[in-house]
Amino acid sequence: MITIIVFISIYNADASNHLPEFVIHPSTTQNQMLPVSIPLTMNNLSYEGIRSIELNICYDPAVLTATGISLTNTVLENQNYLHAFNTTVPGIIYALFASSANIYSKTGLLLNLDFTVIGTAGETSDITLSKALFNNQASTISDGLFTVAPNAPPIITGITSQAFDEDTTLSTSFTLNDDETLPCDLTLTIDSSDETIVPANSIAYTCIAGEYTLAITPLTNQSGTVSLTITATDSGNLSSTAYLALTITDINDAPQISSISDQTTDEDIALTTITFTATDPETVSCNLSITLTSSNQTLFSNAGLSLTCHEDQYTITASPESNQSGFSTITVTVADAQELTASTAFGITVISINDPPVISVISGQTTPEDTTSTITFTASDYESVTCSLIISAASSDPTLVTDITYACDHDIYTLTINPALHQNGIAHIAITATDSDGMTATQSFSLTVTAVNDLPSLSTVDPQNINEGTSINITLTAADIEGDALSLTIVSSNQSLIQDSDILLTNDGNTYTITITPLESQAGNANITVSVSDGSDITSMTFLITVNEVYYIIAGHVSEYTDIAGSDLKGVTMTLSGTHSYSLITDATGYYTFANVRPGDYTLTASKSDDINLDVSDAVKILKAVVRKISLTCMERIAADAFDDGTIGAYDGFRVLNYVVGFANCLNDSCTFW
Repeated sequence: MITIIVFISIYNADASNHLPEFVIHPSTTQNQMLPVSIPLTMNNLSYEGIRSIELNICYDPAVLTATGISLTNTVLENQNYLHAFNTTVPGIIYALFASSANIYSKTGLLLNLDFTVIGTAGETSDITLSKALFNNQASTISDGLFTVAPNAPPIITGITSQAFDEDTTLSTSFTLNDDETLPCDLTLTIDSSDETIVPANSIAYTCIAGEYTLAITPLTNQSGTVSLTITATDSGNLSSTAYLALTITDINDAPQISSISDQTTDEDIALTTITFTATDPETVSCNLSITLTSSNQTLFSNAGLSLTCHEDQYTITASPESNQSGFSTITVTVADAQELTASTAFGITVISINDPPVISVISGQTTPEDTTSTITFTASDYESVTCSLIISAASSDPTLVTDITYACDHDIYTLTINPALHQNGIAHIAITATDSDGMTATQSFSLTVTAVNDLPSLSTVDPQNINEGTSINITLTAADIEGDALSLTIVSSNQSLIQDSDILLTNDGNTYTITITPLESQAGNANITVSVSDGSDITSMTFLITVNEVYYIIAGHVSEYTDIAGSDLKGVTMTLSGTHSYSLITDATGYYTFANVRPGDYTLTASKSDDINLDVSDAVKILKAVVRKISLTCMERIAADAFDDGTIGAYDGFRVLNYVVGFANCLNDSCTFW
């Protein structure tokens, strides 16, 4: 062992020369093998402040063994001092103290040195202080001496005369004490004054904490007076002697019973040949009272023990409880008419025999085709823990039933049976439970799978996209496992987009082609539901079809004269009317473009209503041009033809003048302004 001692010392610069004296008790004695506590006192008569103490205490390890240091009832017991002790080094004890808070300055008992005495009587050990530092300064010391006390003989107390009946065992107690030897480690010898009545070997004893209990059994049918000499010897070979007077009273003899040998049998097998004899001088043959008692009622109940008798020979029948194994002690007690008894006991070992599992009866089951069947049953085993059995299932018709699983809760098993798809008929299911030793139990039942019409199958169709004005062909499959004739119906959810009558169906065996033609000029979404019937059941499937809008472009140019440059007309209102309506105005160059025109029948019209801002000067300008006083540009000539008859004359000036002064609402009969 490696001991590390941490010593903290605070040097006291103000310490006086009146340092305390450390005093070991001058003279101590104790007996061998006993503990001893030797006090160490600090005489701090000047009440110096205790900052640190360092002590090395020496002793003879051949005489003493240090066991510890006690601070109980010492001056520093409840003070704030750190301390470190080491008693593991033979012959020396290290003790250190250091203040961790307030400085204490009292005087008195510092510590107790605890030892165990290992020396022999008369041996001594000096208890010396090889180092004694107080606040890191050497202090005065006073050493002590320990002496192993002389050996003393054991002390026997509590023995009194005893009287008891013949053929009984006496139990009597007395006390032994010894300073050097633990009481129960003393050597005890007992001698009898009459071996024919009480032989020494018929006396047994036990010891608990120095109290000896004698069990004294005289020989059978013996009586009289006997003196027992009891001698106790300690480890130092000193002894003490005491005497016990016994009086054994002559009484009526109890019945006699023979011994019974231990028995062995297998689980659930009764023993029928256990024999013994029981006699009593005062009792007629086979007339004794016999009591059979089992120590293990779970294994052998008392009711499971019986006997018969013939000429004082008794035969026991012992029947173990069902499925039980283990050991039981059977006590046989014989009593005579005076209630004197004799007993014997024997053991019976019942060997565990593995029992096979037990499965409850499972009645016949019926389930519709393609339907899971759930069946519960119990399976248990006496030797197995709950739900630990291995369950296997076998089907007589693997084409009908192969998928069998199970779950268990507290030995209640639940079978889940999934018949093969679209199969029906009868399968015989054998359930086998196997325990950890391979023992099995089997239970069978029939499973009837009744025929059920299977739904026809119908493939799915992904969402479809087409442009308006087009058709689409969609292929799918429809079948029936029983081979029933199928009929298909197709319904559109949006009759304004796709009418049912515009959905055509053809087939080649189980492959069907659907041709869908949306209405003209229609776009949007429709859910198409396809249903197939086998005459009994219907399977339906729906898919989405999206008809995308298609747009056209109509473009052109507007001018007054197609062969005259610069006659482009801007601001002309162009109107498409028909299936839908669209309107726009020509640009600065007379062009127009209708984008995103939906399909349909349309009429294109052009119109323009200009703000001409005419005045009298315009009429005068026309008249001057007629008489050729001025020349007009091409565009001015077009504008001057107010009457819109292809010529310029005085009448055109007249029409402009009437319009300006408010006599006419239009320049010409068609009220067209240019």
